[in-house]
Amino acid sequence: MRICANCKQEVETQLPCYCGSCGAWVELEERADRQKPRIRRRKPKRNLFVGLALLALVYFVISISMLRQAPERAPKHASGNIITAKLPGKEELDQVFQPPDYILSDSDTRKLTEADVYMLTKQQLRIARSEILARHGYMFADAELQSYFARKHWYHANPSYKGELGGVESYNVQLLQRKEQQ
Repeated sequence: MRICANCKQEVETQLPCYCGSCGAWVELEERADRQKPRIRRRKPKRNLFVGLALLALVYFVISISMLRQAPERAPKHASGNIITAKLPGKEELDQVFQPPDYILSDSDTRKLTEADVYMLTKQQLRIARSEILARHGYMFADAELQSYFARKHWYHANPSYKGELGGVESYNVQLLQRKEQQ
């Protein structure tokens, strides 16, 4: 059964047609007294945004309150003056946060595997092999290698070092040489 939207009379057909009472076109609609259930949809993006905004607000409020209390919490000398520490300068921070500058940083302490050196180029393999010796202060005859390692903060030339290596280091040098020759 359909209901005519114009005269509110029931039309006894399941197809769209003209109303027999008023002649108005009757669409395929449900009865007017029956309402479709409304589906409530969540808005996850909005909820996420609101949650993140609240989290940022709480963080901001806590930070401000801690800054206001900072002089009260600061350590004091017996005279009552606040003790201040000298903050490190750029040079000190650069030394602390400087990356180790190694291609294979643990090649002196653990045996390398094929997987460790698989993606290295021939030049990287050469430098990785040489950095095992450079850790001991080996002075390279090759000017390019000597110049490369002289720029590293950890390298200190040792003229008395002749190239003696431990077991793990010898193994790694041989592995890197094999990979270089392939």
